[in-house]
Amino acid sequence: MRQPRLRPARTPSSASARVALCTALLLLGGAGVTHAQAAPVTHADSAVVVPDSAAARYVGREVTVEGTVARVKPSRHQRTIFLNFGADYPNHTFSVWVPDSAAARLGGVPALAALAGRRVRATGTVWLQDGKWPAITVADPGRLVVVP
Repeated sequence: MRQPRLRPARTPSSASARVALCTALLLLGGAGVTHAQAAPVTHADSAVVVPDSAAARYVGREVTVEGTVARVKPSRHQRTIFLNFGADYPNHTFSVWVPDSAAARLGGVPALAALAGRRVRATGTVWLQDGKWPAITVADPGRLVVVP
C-alpha cells in the first residue's frame, strides 16, 4: 500500500505578503508617515555604477555611468546638449543627452560646458543612440554629478 505524500504547510508567497503590507499601509494612511518625514530614496542609491566603456552592456537597465567628459556640444537641430565621454563624436564611448527643456535646471550651456575634462556620473536608463552608442537622457539635476 502506498504512503500518502506529505506536503508542507502553505505559507504566503513574498509577493502576496508585499501586496498585503502595501494594502495595510494604504488603509492606515501610511501609519502617520508623511512624505516630509520619510527618508528620500533616489534612483542613484539603488543603481549599479559602471564605467562609460561598459555602458553598452546595460542597455534597457537603470545604472549610474561614470567617466570623463571629452566634449560638450549643443545641438540646435536635435534640441539637446550632448556630453560625450571618452572621446569626441564619433569615437566616444558613451553620451549623456540633456534636452534643452532641462538645460536651465542643470545650469545651462555654460555650466554643462564646464564639465569637459571632469569625471562625471550620470544615472538613468541606458539606450542606444543611432543603434550604436550607449546613452542616457538626463533631465533631473540629481542624476548628473561631478565626481570629486
